[in-house]
Amino acid sequence: MNAMSAKAVGYALAAVAASGALLALVFLGYWSLTGPAEPRDLYVPGKEFRAAVGQARVEGEQLVVSGFEGASPRRQAVLSLRRQLDSEAYRLLTIHMSQLPPGMAATVFWRKSGQALGDALYSQPVPANVAGAATLDMTRNPGWRGPLAEIGLLLAGDPGSRELHFSGLSLVDRGVGPALGSLLTQWTGFHRFDQTSINRLSATFTAGTLSPIPVAAVWAGLALLLVLVAGWLGKAAPRITYLLVVLTVWVSLDLLWQRQLSAQLQLSQQLFQGRSVAERHRRDFDSALYDYAQQLKSGGLPDTPARLFMLHNSQGHNFQRLKLQYYLLPHNIYNLSVLPPEGAVREGDYILALVPVPGLEFHGGRSLLRWDEGAPVSATLEHSHPMGKLFRVAADPAAPPEPVTGARP
Repeated sequence: MNAMSAKAVGYALAAVAASGALLALVFLGYWSLTGPAEPRDLYVPGKEFRAAVGQARVEGEQLVVSGFEGASPRRQAVLSLRRQLDSEAYRLLTIHMSQLPPGMAATVFWRKSGQALGDALYSQPVPANVAGAATLDMTRNPGWRGPLAEIGLLLAGDPGSRELHFSGLSLVDRGVGPALGSLLTQWTGFHRFDQTSINRLSATFTAGTLSPIPVAAVWAGLALLLVLVAGWLGKAAPRITYLLVVLTVWVSLDLLWQRQLSAQLQLSQQLFQGRSVAERHRRDFDSALYDYAQQLKSGGLPDTPARLFMLHNSQGHNFQRLKLQYYLLPHNIYNLSVLPPEGAVREGDYILALVPVPGLEFHGGRSLLRWDEGAPVSATLEHSHPMGKLFRVAADPAAPPEPVTGARP
C-alpha cells in the first residue's frame, strides 16, 4: 500500500468513526431529553415464573427449562407469570435468556385483566439469534394496552438435548440502554426465510421499526460531509477517500445480511441435513400442506395421473394453491380460477375445493355438485379434510336433476 492509499484509508476510517460518534450523541441526547424525570422499571426474575407446559426447575434466580411437550420438531414449553401489571406504564420489554438453538422461536404472550382463561391471548414474536437479551418496543403492538393479569413466554421448536436458561424479564418506560437494545434486537434478530425472501428480505424483524438502511445512508452522508469540510479547511483527502467511506458503511450493512444468511444456514442444517425428502418436507414450515397432499394421494386420488380442478378463493399467485399443486404432481392440475370453467368438467375428473369456495354447493344426499348457479353435475365426495374437500365427477344421470340447494363445502 502506497502513502496515498494509506492516507485515504486513514481519512475514510476517521470520517466514518466521527460520523458514527455524532449519530450516537444524537441518539443519546434524544432518549435522555425525552425520558421522564423519574423512570419506572420492573424486573421479574425467572424463578417467579412457572412452567404451564413442559418441565422446568429453579436454579438460583433462574428458571431452567428442561422438558418440552409434543413431537419434534414442534415441541413446546410455556412459562407463565400471573401478576397484575400496568402495561401502559412500560414501553420496553427485555427478555434475559440463553440464546435459542436453531429451529426454536420465542413469543411473549399476555392476558388482560377481565379476560377469561379460555379467551385468545395477545402475543408478540421475539427475534431469534439474539444472545443474552432481546428488547422489544411493545408500544408497536396494539394489544399492549391496559392492566394485565398474566404475562409469559412460549418456546416452540426443537431444542434437541439442550436446556434453556431463563434469567428473567425486565420492563422500563424509557432508557438509553434499553432503547439501543431494541434497535440492535430489530437489526440483528433472525427472521426465518420464507417464500418471499427470494425477492425481498426485511431489514428489521418487526414492520414499521427504524430500518438500518436509512441510518446507514445518514451515517455515510455525514462521513462524506466531514471529509468535504476537512478539505475546505486545508486537509484535502485523496478522491478515493469518498469511495472508501461508502464502501466501509456498505460492508457494515452487509454484515447484518451475512448474519441473517448464517442463521438461516444453521436452521436449514438443523432441520434438513441427513434426512430423507419426505422427512424434510414434514419438518418444513408448510408441512401441513405436504401431509394433506399425501393423504389425498393415498386416500382419494388414483395412482395414475388424473385431471384435477383445484379451486381456491383467490386470484393470482396464492402460496397455498401453488404449493399444493406442486405436492400433487404428476396429476394434471387446473389451478387458475376460483371455479371450474364452464363446460370443462367431464366424467372422471376430480375437483378439489380448498374451503371456503364461494358459489360451490354439494348436496350429499343426491350426490350433486353445483357452482355459480349453473346446472349441477353428479359427483361423489372422495375425501374430506379441514383444508378442503375432494370430489369425483360421475356420469351424468339419465334425467335432468331437480334444482337443489345444498351446503357449501
